[in-house]
Amino acid sequence: MGILRFFKCAVVGICMSAWIMGCSDFYRKDFIHITSAHQDSKEKQAFKEREIQAMRKSQILVDNHTRIVMIVRYMNEVDDTFGGSDNKEVFFVEIYDKLGQVGLKDLQFSLKNMYKSIEPSDVSKLSVADMEVLKPDVVYNDMYKVVFESIGARGKDMLRFNVEIVDVGSMSVDFSYAKAKSNLTK
Repeated sequence: MGILRFFKCAVVGICMSAWIMGCSDFYRKDFIHITSAHQDSKEKQAFKEREIQAMRKSQILVDNHTRIVMIVRYMNEVDDTFGGSDNKEVFFVEIYDKLGQVGLKDLQFSLKNMYKSIEPSDVSKLSVADMEVLKPDVVYNDMYKVVFESIGARGKDMLRFNVEIVDVGSMSVDFSYAKAKSNLTK
């Protein structure tokens, strides 16, 4: 009787595991952020690698639980054509709100270095169709394109991207790092 019960439980457990794994989109190819996991051209792999390197993450915790997650990509570091001829600072921002209450009107972005702080010249909410060559980290996140006028060459290596979320809190990501000249992603 004990062995039969064990086998029934094992079969049910295996079936449940297979069902859960089959319903999951975790194993989709576009979920993986390792460039070598894709069979793309060298140019696409290099673009993806630069995108990963230009990505920062921040979060707000409430009672030791994640309330907001923000993933920011500094697109000028990915490809300098994003800034256009007038060298604007372009950021792609993904925001996950556990409660689904934060909208564009609740977000106040700024870009700072040790010399000045500027407000965005344009903020637009994006859909997956608007993304073109970019893929959001998580397709269920709210996605925004945040554009600032050029902050200038002085202090550009000390950039800090900030967002204040009304009635929730603030987050900041640091884009100040030494940029070594490398041919690895060219």
